[in-house]
Amino acid sequence: PAGPRPPDPGGGDEAGGRGPRAAPADCEPEIEPPPPPSPPPASPVLTFLTETIRWKGYYENQLSIYRLPRNEHGDPDGKPVDMMDYNKAKLGIRFKPTRGFSVQVDLVAQSFHGERSFHLADLLPERFEDTLALMEMMDPASVRYSLEDQIYLENAFLTAQAGRFRLRVGKQPIRFGSGYLWNPSDPFTVIDMLDPSYEKRGVTALRLQLHLPHEILVEAYALPDPFGTDVHLEDSAVAARLRAAFGQFVVAAHWAWMMDTAGVDVMATTEDEFILRSRRHLVGLELVGELGGVGFWLEGAYNRMPRDDWDDDVETIAEPWWLEGLAGVSYTFPGGFTAMAEYLYNGRGDNDPGDISLWQWYAYLEQRLRYLNRHQLAVTLQLPISPAFTTIGLTGIVTPADPGFVLNPSVQFAWSQHLTVMLYGAISWSREPDSEYAAVGQGAYLRFRLSF
Repeated sequence: PAGPRPPDPGGGDEAGGRGPRAAPADCEPEIEPPPPPSPPPASPVLTFLTETIRWKGYYENQLSIYRLPRNEHGDPDGKPVDMMDYNKAKLGIRFKPTRGFSVQVDLVAQSFHGERSFHLADLLPERFEDTLALMEMMDPASVRYSLEDQIYLENAFLTAQAGRFRLRVGKQPIRFGSGYLWNPSDPFTVIDMLDPSYEKRGVTALRLQLHLPHEILVEAYALPDPFGTDVHLEDSAVAARLRAAFGQFVVAAHWAWMMDTAGVDVMATTEDEFILRSRRHLVGLELVGELGGVGFWLEGAYNRMPRDDWDDDVETIAEPWWLEGLAGVSYTFPGGFTAMAEYLYNGRGDNDPGDISLWQWYAYLEQRLRYLNRHQLAVTLQLPISPAFTTIGLTGIVTPADPGFVLNPSVQFAWSQHLTVMLYGAISWSREPDSEYAAVGQGAYLRFRLSF
């Protein structure tokens, strides 16, 4: 429109040039406020720690409602169902001060509430009741299993890497084999049958790795007594692993030499003399691959445990030698539905549950023996429901020699990026009360985990 040009809103003279606005003749010139003070320089130490330390963790709560096979000692009032709850907090810190070096520490604190002490007579077959009663008269603690509050290091290890060479020392994850429920070629890590994917405690070891061309990996381990509390040279273990990839197939060979539980001396007068251990030699092979969209894995292990000159009072829980084998297949259908099956052969297991001794049961409950039956078959089904961020699963385990089974249904829901809720259960049945699965009982478990 016609008329004088309005002042430049950004400030300027009448000609439209940029610059400070002229003050009226009867006013003092405007004084601009001073700029805000600059933030103090960051501490070099704080900057270094911020750039080199990463941390994460979670809080977890699990409520367990279960019924033991025989509730005669754990419940004086005759209640058939027990309840237990635990709180668990984990903090993981990774410190990487410079390239090629890092330290990982996972600290866990866990507290238990409710029914946290169990009498072994409520778990084991009834034919051991007289023996357990005699043991209870001599040492009441020997026939009870209690869950104690604990603070422990799940992992704590140092890693140093230079080129193709890597050194890791400390308590660290170790995994041989690729089985889901069982790992015959892995003597160090225990898998929870009810929750196979749950995190596992590390194993203290010195580990050397060398990566060679053509995807070849060579590993060597030295472990200070992974199955006990005595750290002596004669109780230490050594292991080696060689892995190579050929297209869609991975082949691995394992070797381990360690002390392991071989029997018990029923006439021993001290706890140290009660458990008898011997050197165990393990040689394992593994093959993993895929054919026509079907994944498969095979594991085999030859074990030899020579015995010393033991007298007739010794109850053995290990054969002089035995074989273990595993075969598994899996297939994922369009939509994400996955079906998986595994078969386990345990050469030192028993076809007749009545032949399983009390000391084998003790070793099984302490996981010195991973399994008791000779043949086991497992089928796992998993169905993800993407819109609901939910995964439904069902695992069934059967023993052909003894018509018994364990069912493990589960539902996992990702409430958000940080909160997951999981409901799973254990349903067991066996026609033979001496069976391995007769000790599982029935249970339902509700777990909440908040990650940060």
